Amino acid sequence: MKSMFTRLGMTAFAVLVLISCGGDPNIESAKLNLSRRDYDKALESVDAAIAMTPTNPLAHYYRAYILLEQGKRQPVGNRESYFIKADSSFDKASELYEAQPQPGKEYALIEINRVNTWVEEYNAAIYVLNQDQGADMTEEQYSKSIAHLSNAYAILPDSLNALDILGEIHLMRNDDANALAIFQKAIAADGVQLPFRYQRISQLKVRAQAYAEAEAILKTGIEKFPDSVELVQELADLFIQSNEADKAIAVLGELVARDPDNAQYRMVYGIQIYSVTQSISDELRNTYTSIEDLNRTIREEERKSRPDRTLLAQYRATLTQYTNEANAAETRMNGLTDRAEAELKKSIELIDTNAFAYNALGTIYYNKGLGFLDKRNATSDNAQATEFDRLGRNFLEASLPYNERAAQLDPENTDYWMFLFRIYTMLGMTEKAAEAQQKAGL
Repeated sequence: MKSMFTRLGMTAFAVLVLISCGGDPNIESAKLNLSRRDYDKALESVDAAIAMTPTNPLAHYYRAYILLEQGKRQPVGNRESYFIKADSSFDKASELYEAQPQPGKEYALIEINRVNTWVEEYNAAIYVLNQDQGADMTEEQYSKSIAHLSNAYAILPDSLNALDILGEIHLMRNDDANALAIFQKAIAADGVQLPFRYQRISQLKVRAQAYAEAEAILKTGIEKFPDSVELVQELADLFIQSNEADKAIAVLGELVARDPDNAQYRMVYGIQIYSVTQSISDELRNTYTSIEDLNRTIREEERKSRPDRTLLAQYRATLTQYTNEANAAETRMNGLTDRAEAELKKSIELIDTNAFAYNALGTIYYNKGLGFLDKRNATSDNAQATEFDRLGRNFLEASLPYNERAAQLDPENTDYWMFLFRIYTMLGMTEKAAEAQQKAGL
C-alpha cells in the first residue's frame, strides 16, 4: 500500500509541476505543428488539451490563433466561419485569463491578433471599393468587398464600422433587404451607436412604403440622440411626404426650443418651414396659369359679335373660384414665408458666415419676386400689372445682397453664381450677368 501511495503521490506531484509550468504536452505539440504549419494536427492537439483541462486559457488562446491562421489561408469568401470560431475561442481565453491573478503574456496578444486581422480585412475591402473610381462596380468587386467586411466583423464584432460600410455597399447594389438587415443588426449590437443608422433604416422603410415603421424608427433614434439635426430633419421630411406639414414644423420647432441660440437649428427650421411653401407655390403658379388662360378665353368670347352670355357667366364664376383659391393659398404661403424669413435672419445674426443660410434667404426673396411676376401675367388690369411688375423687380433686387454674400462666402459653389446670373439677367444687369456666367463655368 505504501508503495502504491508513493507512486500516486509522485504522479500527482508531476502533474502539478507540469501545469504550473504551462508545459502541457498537447500545447507543446500544437506549437510544434504550428511551426510546421500543420494546422489540422495543431488543432487536434489543442482540442485534446481543452478536453483534459477545459479551464486552461492557453489552450483556448492557441485554438483561436490556429483557427485564425487557417482562415487566413482560405479564399476570402470562406474565412468567415473560421473567424467566428476564433472569436469565440478568444472570448473564452480572455474570460479564463481575467479570472487569474496574473494573466499570461498571451492575454495581451488576444486583442492584437483580433485588431490586426480586422485591419487586414477592412483595408482589403476598402481597396476593392476604391478601385476603378468613377466606373461602375462589378458584381465580383461587390462580392469581394462584402466578404472582406463580413470577415472583419466576424473577428471583431465590437467594431460596428464594418457593418456600416457593409450596409452602404448593399445600398449601392440596390439590395434593400440586405442593407436593412445589416443596419438593424448594427443598432441591435453592443458598441458605439450612431444616428445615421436610424436614418438609413428609415429611408429603407420609406422606399418600401412602410411609413409608420419609418416614423417609429426615427422617433426611437431621436430619443437616443435628441440633438441630432439629421434625424429630426428626416422625420420632418417624412411628415412632408405624408402631407402633414404642421407636424413637420412642430418637430423642428421643438429642436429650436431646446436651444434657441443654435444657428444651425434656426437655419434648418427656417428652411423646413419654407419647404412647405414650395408645394403651395407650385399649386399657386398653376392657379395663376389657369387664371391667365381663363382671362384670355373671356376676352376672346367678349370680342365675338354675339358673345354667349351664359358661357361668360360660367367663365367668370370659375374665375372667381380660382381667384379665391389663389388668395387663400397666397395668405398661407406668405405667413409661412414670413416665419421662415425670421428664422433664417436669426440664424445669420447668430453666425454670419453660413453661405447656405444666405442663399436660402436670397431664394425666399427671389421666389417672392417671381410670385409677383406671375400675378402680373395673370391680371388683365394694366395698372395692377405695372404694380406687380414693380414689386416683383423690387424683391429680385432685395434677393441680390443675400445671394452675393453666399457666393462671396463660398466662391467655388457654381450653383450660387448660376443663381446670380439668372437674377442679373432678369434685372437687365448685363455686365454682372456676364461675370456671374463666367464664374458659374458656363
